[in-house]
Amino acid sequence: ICGNTQNLSIYGFPNATFCGILCMQVTVGAECERMEKDIMTTLKKDLIKQFSAMTTFETMKDSRLVLITSAGMIIGTAVPAEEADPAVSSMSRVTTELVRGYYKENRLPMDAQLDGDDGFFTLKNVTIQSANTTANVPFMVVFFDQVIGVTIIGNE
Repeated sequence: ICGNTQNLSIYGFPNATFCGILCMQVTVGAECERMEKDIMTTLKKDLIKQFSAMTTFETMKDSRLVLITSAGMIIGTAVPAEEADPAVSSMSRVTTELVRGYYKENRLPMDAQLDGDDGFFTLKNVTIQSANTTANVPFMVVFFDQVIGVTIIGNE
């Protein structure tokens, strides 16, 4: 790892360490597995990861990630590895176990790249705005390929 790390729940793994530029590693037990080996990610995916990571930095603790999708706008904050909210922490753990179960059930190594699967990340304290409807949820899995645009706003 490059040393400039933030702990996030990228790919639904609560103990993920993401440097924001070079790599993302997942700690599973005592082992650390490369999730994105030597595969170049898209610029879009990299920008989303970096913007998401910024919402967890101490200097930007009052900021929120804004994602534009074809269905509307999603506003939230990245789920840090040391999540204090028990409900969000629990959902993050469930998501992790579901991902591990999928890979195990399909006899895939944890670092396998799946065709048509660009991955996902998790958000907490989410507001979903679509047309004249607003919904608030404590936790959400967002798939990278569904995002059209990304920005950061101050917490309002």
